Amino acid sequence: MERWVWLFFGVGLWAQRADSLWTPNPRTSLVLSLVLPGAGQIYNRAYWKAPIVLGALALPAYLTYQEHQSYRFYREAYQKSLQDPAAYTISPENLRRLREYHRQNRDVFLLTTLVLYGLAAGEAYADAHLYGFRVEAHLSPAGVLLALSW
Repeated sequence: MERWVWLFFGVGLWAQRADSLWTPNPRTSLVLSLVLPGAGQIYNRAYWKAPIVLGALALPAYLTYQEHQSYRFYREAYQKSLQDPAAYTISPENLRRLREYHRQNRDVFLLTTLVLYGLAAGEAYADAHLYGFRVEAHLSPAGVLLALSW
């Protein structure tokens, strides 16, 4: 029983540490963001960024899925139209063009998803490095005035 009491108080004291002592590890933030998008932002305690990252990745990923479904549909239609040209009202050449159009869109959306995935991981890494960085309102020295004269 005595061990459980000390364990309870030990966990309670550990949970009450001041936030000013904690700084995020950039490598951990990067790995978390690569494993699960938005996790690096949550680890850095930038909670408001996680839904933005998830939304920014969800849209092109969904569009990639939709374009892939369209590509598969037109690929099968094109293959069937080559075997039986009378089966479709659209010519095989137009079906081929539609197939290529959706394939190209799918590839662009997939590339967009991958680039945004990398940017989200890089943002988490940079945010962890700049965690304690403070920006002051008065960056220029007092009394210095820049003027343009001609």
